[in-house]
Amino acid sequence: MEIKEAGGESLLLEARALNTAEQEKIVERFNAERDEEYREFLEQCAVFLAEISCETERQNFTFGELEENENEL
Repeated sequence: MEIKEAGGESLLLEARALNTAEQEKIVERFNAERDEEYREFLEQCAVFLAEISCETERQNFTFGELEENENEL
Protein backbone atom coordinates (compact mmCIF):
# COMPACT_ATOMS: atom_id res chain seq x y z
CA MET A 1 0.00 0.00 0.00
CA GLU A 2 2.80 2.43 0.85
CA ILE A 3 4.41 1.94 -2.55
CA LYS A 4 1.29 3.00 -4.44
CA GLU A 5 0.72 5.93 -2.10
CA ALA A 6 4.23 7.14 -2.92
CA GLY A 7 3.48 6.92 -6.66
CA GLY A 8 5.40 3.70 -7.18
CA GLU A 9 4.53 0.35 -8.61
CA SER A 10 5.31 -3.15 -7.41
CA LEU A 11 5.07 -6.57 -8.96
CA LEU A 12 4.39 -9.66 -6.89
CA LEU A 13 5.26 -12.97 -8.47
CA GLU A 14 3.21 -15.85 -7.21
CA ALA A 15 4.00 -19.53 -7.54
CA ARG A 16 1.63 -19.97 -10.45
CA ALA A 17 1.74 -19.65 -14.20
CA LEU A 18 1.47 -16.11 -15.48
CA ASN A 19 -0.92 -15.22 -18.21
CA THR A 20 0.35 -13.57 -21.39
CA ALA A 21 -0.53 -10.04 -20.28
CA GLU A 22 1.30 -10.50 -16.96
CA GLN A 23 4.34 -11.94 -18.71
CA GLU A 24 4.41 -9.06 -21.20
CA LYS A 25 4.15 -6.49 -18.40
CA ILE A 26 7.10 -8.02 -16.56
CA VAL A 27 9.21 -8.24 -19.74
CA GLU A 28 8.35 -4.64 -20.72
CA ARG A 29 9.26 -3.38 -17.26
CA PHE A 30 12.52 -5.30 -17.24
CA ASN A 31 13.45 -4.02 -20.70
CA ALA A 32 12.62 -0.42 -19.80
CA GLU A 33 14.70 -0.58 -16.62
CA ARG A 34 17.59 -2.22 -18.50
CA ASP A 35 17.46 0.39 -21.27
CA GLU A 36 17.57 3.21 -18.71
CA GLU A 37 20.58 1.64 -16.98
CA TYR A 38 22.40 1.37 -20.32
CA ARG A 39 21.58 5.01 -21.17
CA GLU A 40 23.06 6.14 -17.86
CA PHE A 41 26.10 3.90 -18.35
CA LEU A 42 26.75 5.25 -21.85
CA GLU A 43 26.42 8.84 -20.64
CA GLN A 44 29.02 8.19 -17.94
CA CYS A 45 31.30 6.49 -20.49
CA ALA A 46 31.14 9.57 -22.72
CA VAL A 47 32.05 11.82 -19.77
CA PHE A 48 34.93 9.54 -18.79
CA LEU A 49 36.30 9.36 -22.35
CA ALA A 50 36.10 13.15 -22.66
CA GLU A 51 38.10 13.46 -19.43
CA ILE A 52 40.73 11.00 -20.68
CA SER A 53 40.94 12.84 -24.00
CA CYS A 54 41.40 16.18 -22.23
CA GLU A 55 44.11 14.81 -19.96
CA THR A 56 45.86 13.21 -22.92
CA GLU A 57 45.87 16.51 -24.83
CA ARG A 58 47.40 18.23 -21.77
CA GLN A 59 49.87 15.35 -21.31
CA ASN A 60 48.72 15.11 -17.70
CA PHE A 61 49.93 11.62 -16.83
CA THR A 62 50.57 12.03 -13.11
CA PHE A 63 49.94 9.28 -10.59
CA GLY A 64 47.33 11.46 -8.87
CA GLU A 65 45.43 11.90 -12.14
CA LEU A 66 45.62 8.16 -12.77
CA GLU A 67 44.16 7.46 -9.33
CA GLU A 68 41.39 10.01 -9.90
CA ASN A 69 40.49 8.49 -13.27
CA GLU A 70 40.62 4.98 -11.85
CA ASN A 71 38.19 5.97 -9.07
CA GLU A 72 35.82 7.55 -11.59
CA LEU A 73 35.94 4.42 -13.70
